[in-house]
Amino acid sequence: MKCLEKIKQSETYLNDNYVQVEKSLAFQADSYVQQYLSKLSALGRFVVSTLAIHLQCDPDQVLTVHEMSDLYVNCKGSVFRAARMLTSNSGAVKSLMIDRSVTAICFLSNDQIFVADKYCNNIKLLNHQYQVVSEYTFTAHPHDICQITPSEVAVVVNDDKTHEVQFVSVNDGRLVIGTNLKFEHSCFGIARYRKNLYLTAETALYKYSISGTRLNKLYEDKTAGATGNIK
Repeated sequence: MKCLEKIKQSETYLNDNYVQVEKSLAFQADSYVQQYLSKLSALGRFVVSTLAIHLQCDPDQVLTVHEMSDLYVNCKGSVFRAARMLTSNSGAVKSLMIDRSVTAICFLSNDQIFVADKYCNNIKLLNHQYQVVSEYTFTAHPHDICQITPSEVAVVVNDDKTHEVQFVSVNDGRLVIGTNLKFEHSCFGIARYRKNLYLTAETALYKYSISGTRLNKLYEDKTAGATGNIK
């Protein structure tokens, strides 16, 4: 009986002292976020990822010359000879035979060709019709080229004072200059295997990481001036 009486008293009190509460919800932006966004030139960027696919082929397969022609580059009368090669099973394989100032070539997977022109101190990007579409000039002689990714190559640049490897990529038909690695020894030849670079000097062969860290010296013969495997 006492509990029922207390409940009745409570209900009477609540009815006599009822207060209605109005609620509202509003969003207040963080002023720091607005200031940060106002300083950005863009919300992000597109990154192109490439994957090199290595195809198995027969290294002893016989090649025959299918077509040959002389091509001229607009720099001091530079010339190199182009030859289209066909494998025995009629699969197209392209190659260039080097003349005069051209010291190295490199075919990319999308039918673009890098040519190192020693006399002009530059590299040239050719299309599948062997026309120069872009070029870049160094301060020293380019000696060799190797492919890093389907759109990037590494170029060996060397003279008396310069011993470098310059990474160059292709973006929308234009050459884009990337990382530059400097070395204390001379650099003439270059090759890539997996994530390592192999550089030849006049008398030695070195193994480096792709970032330029020397891993070890694989070969050296100082009995003459040019005992290393230059190319």
